[in-house]
Amino acid sequence: MTIQEQLYQEIKKSYPDAIAKKINQDNFLDIHIPSIHPTKGTHLFFNTVKGLVKIGFYCRDEEFNKKVLKAHVTALEAYSQGIRLATNPAFDSVELAVKAANELLNLLSNSTSSSNEDIDAHELSLRMDETNDTSGYPKVLDGNLGDTGLQKLLTNIYILKPFYLQLNQTQEIFDLFDQLILELYTQHLKGNLIDDTLITEYEISAIVHEDMPEGFLLGCKIAQEVKYESDEYPTHIAYVQQLESFIKPLDKLVNTNFKKAFISMLIQLGNELDDDLNPAIAIQDRYLPIFYAFNTWTDVNPDDYDETLDAIDYPFEKYDFLKYTMRSDQLGDIHKMALAIYNFILICENGELEIKLDDIAAARALIYNLFDYSEEHQNKVKTEVGLNEKLSAIMLEAVFPNLDELIGGFEDNFCFDVMQFFNSNSNVEEFQRQALALLAEVKMELNEEKIELIREYITERFIADLYRSDEIAEEYLEILGN
Repeated sequence: MTIQEQLYQEIKKSYPDAIAKKINQDNFLDIHIPSIHPTKGTHLFFNTVKGLVKIGFYCRDEEFNKKVLKAHVTALEAYSQGIRLATNPAFDSVELAVKAANELLNLLSNSTSSSNEDIDAHELSLRMDETNDTSGYPKVLDGNLGDTGLQKLLTNIYILKPFYLQLNQTQEIFDLFDQLILELYTQHLKGNLIDDTLITEYEISAIVHEDMPEGFLLGCKIAQEVKYESDEYPTHIAYVQQLESFIKPLDKLVNTNFKKAFISMLIQLGNELDDDLNPAIAIQDRYLPIFYAFNTWTDVNPDDYDETLDAIDYPFEKYDFLKYTMRSDQLGDIHKMALAIYNFILICENGELEIKLDDIAAARALIYNLFDYSEEHQNKVKTEVGLNEKLSAIMLEAVFPNLDELIGGFEDNFCFDVMQFFNSNSNVEEFQRQALALLAEVKMELNEEKIELIREYITERFIADLYRSDEIAEEYLEILGN
């Protein structure tokens, strides 16, 4: 059954009147649902391309569109021919795409009742993301501050403080965090929230008059301290493993200006950590919260952050920071494949991560053959581009990254540097999940001969499976279409 057939079958379960107007003809599956909008021509669509699915609702009824968008200003957005989910997210499975489509259809069908039934973009993102653990989302305390979105937002930021204090237990870091969050709050909060309803009764006392911002932040600080000391985090590492769940929700709550100010705050904190006091601090430790911001935020134009990220004092050797965040839009096919293969050869033996030397050599050989690193091919590429010798060398280094620097063991190489962000909080399983997603993307660009070559290495040439207790070869072969 094709992806489009699976999608149609699932939508029919919720909407028996659904009619497939176009299926298996091109990238678009079009489904007319009279109970959503009776006019012929209106349809729910799925754009299925390169292993990802985007959704929307085609409708030229301007009054209907206006009413829907007014009722759901944070969850939906207009596009040239109708309505779609805010930020136009892409989904990598039928299950997620169907969940998102049903949310969209629910919003469309309920738009005429009451705008109070709106689901904001943050709630929608939590519902649609099967990997998000909402238990990590800070619960607001009962008390003087009440249950407000603004407090949730700032408590989510405040709860990052123990992370930095554990790396450097100094008064300087303690005071710097408080100073930076006060500046973030007073200088950047107003006007930078996507959902204005987050500012309620506290706008007068804490923002407009600006006479007691410290008092409001004190309440957020207390909420953070109580949560950190709660049974929810029996150890510090249990807390660190939830960093992603504190940072991810900001994506749908604040705009780019606030995000840049937030990232700048995290960079200053990371830069100030003193490795003389803690020689074990790695670059990944300094900037782990920033990694999770760019790894999980979808509503991001990376170009907006170039100047902000330039402030990082401990740059990585080979590439700009964003390339290490495992964002698909920052990686070429060679880097995606390298990360996918690195994950396969990464094993845990006697409680320690390990990679066999033979597998490192085999991984480099596989990439060499998949992307034709031969001198003949490189000379052909150089000739086609027609640049002078110096520029050709720079271009070839970008097109064919050095294999020793690309993938290796636990020394300086690109794949290791990326994996270490996940290993910093003992979350290598998430590295595996994202590596598999990258493999699925690259597979769409490869012919059957190259896919068969990957299968051969997975089943015959890599020895990693002989040492691991959790077999993952089947997952790789399933993606490759075994």
